[in-house]
Formats: sequence, structure tokens, C-alpha cells
Amino acid sequence: MNPGATNPPVAVITRVRGPEADPAVDRYHSSGTAVEATWTAVNAADTEPNLEFQQQTLDITEESFSGTIYFQLSNDEGWPVGQYKVDLYLNGALSQTAEFSVQ
Repeated sequence: MNPGATNPPVAVITRVRGPEADPAVDRYHSSGTAVEATWTAVNAADTEPNLEFQQQTLDITEESFSGTIYFQLSNDEGWPVGQYKVDLYLNGALSQTAEFSVQ
């Protein structure tokens, strides 16, 4: 991604249910599940280190959900050059972290 670009970073978390699905995992994809993304500027120009700058939460309201959940951010002024990450949580428990950089 280039500084000033209009293409925002995107984080994706997926889980497809199937006949062999693990009930311990699939319980996260039912009504009442909260999926959260916390965006952090780990080491970016003109920002303090490890600055958490955005949180987004999606609540699953379907009885059974199977598919892809997208989180997306935009910045009309462009993203400062540096290292970033997004932490993805399921019902408050860290599920995965995606690191990315803006050059």
C-alpha cells in the first residue's frame, strides 16, 4: 500500500461449517457471537508506538452463521508509513493477529 492511497487495509476471518465441523469452534458462529477487530499502529510515522486507533465489533444475529466476515478501514488523508496489525477476537478471546505494512 502506498502512502495517500485510498485502498484501505482489510482483515478477514473465516470458518466454513461442514459435516465434520468441530463443535468447539463452531459455537462461535451462532447467535450472540461478537467478532471484534482492534487496529494498531505498531511503528508508524508520526504516531506513538503501539497506538490502538480503531475498534470494530460485529454481532452475529443468525442462529447459525457460515461465511466470511470483513473488517475494513479507510483514511482520506492516507496511512502513515510503517508497521500495523489487526487483532481479531471471538467473544473477547484473541483468535488471530494479522500484521501488515504501509510503504
